[in-house]
Amino acid sequence: MFVSCEGVVLELPDPIEAVQLALQLAATRARVALDDEPARARDIARCALPGMVVCRRDAQLPGCVCYPLTTTTAFVTSCNGSSSRSPVARTLRSITPRATPFAPTTS
Repeated sequence: MFVSCEGVVLELPDPIEAVQLALQLAATRARVALDDEPARARDIARCALPGMVVCRRDAQLPGCVCYPLTTTTAFVTSCNGSSSRSPVARTLRSITPRATPFAPTTS
């Protein structure tokens, strides 16, 4: 597994270690990416915002949760984050119909 951070690519044999390192690097406001190929990890990292870890959308990474960002990338977060809702619950919440507000009135 390759970790790309600010143009530097590191290879870690253990995917769990790679995810932990990536999350630690992101805590320092770095742009970080994870991938199986070094060139692709470097390219994906360019899409990340400071403090963000990204991976391919179809990546299966141990010890973390991946939230889809675009058609090709996903946002990586730790499993022990503070969120109380699962990704499925978040999706359901986002597609739940909302009441339409009243039209503004003028007097």
